[in-house]
Amino acid sequence: MCKKALVSYGNTSLINDKIQKAKNGEEITVGYLGGSITYGYTVQPDECYASLSYNSFAEKFGTGDNVKYCNAGLSGTPSKLGILRMQRDLLYSDPDIVFVEFAVNDGSDFTYVEAYESIVRTLLEKDIAPVLLFSVTKDDYSAQDYMKKIGEYYDLPMISYCDALRYLFENGRLEWKDFSKDEAHPNPDGHKLIAKMI
Repeated sequence: MCKKALVSYGNTSLINDKIQKAKNGEEITVGYLGGSITYGYTVQPDECYASLSYNSFAEKFGTGDNVKYCNAGLSGTPSKLGILRMQRDLLYSDPDIVFVEFAVNDGSDFTYVEAYESIVRTLLEKDIAPVLLFSVTKDDYSAQDYMKKIGEYYDLPMISYCDALRYLFENGRLEWKDFSKDEAHPNPDGHKLIAKMI
């Protein structure tokens, strides 16, 4: 599952710099930008993949309370709105690493592509390490194909729980109902799986 989820390590120098800061005891912030999946719709705040993966990061690389958390997930927002609310909801916290998840909220026309790439470029220009996360719906919709191309162009770390779930479904290891109770939002076990992939 984890091998299928890992699309690319990308150029790890930027994220490794941030990890080293955390190990040195410097204050860093791990941020999350996305829609309702990132927000943790249908689960408790401490059950969402953002909180779970942040806790793992802080435990592994932090030296106490030097690793901070900012979850800028907001239900119903595609990257076209994400780029507009990024300053208000995320950048104010001065994040060092940001996980970006819009694959089920975005369409495929050029305005979505442009907005998504703008998010990536804004993060890089501010010396923030982006990690791209690709989700999927029950009907197998994901905008990850063009997002992967953007990630490849900028040589970024990319994680596709879309690819991992497809692999698990095809091999009879998991059914959608084990992952989610609706069309898109992971249940607590689903969020644990995503956090494990991260």
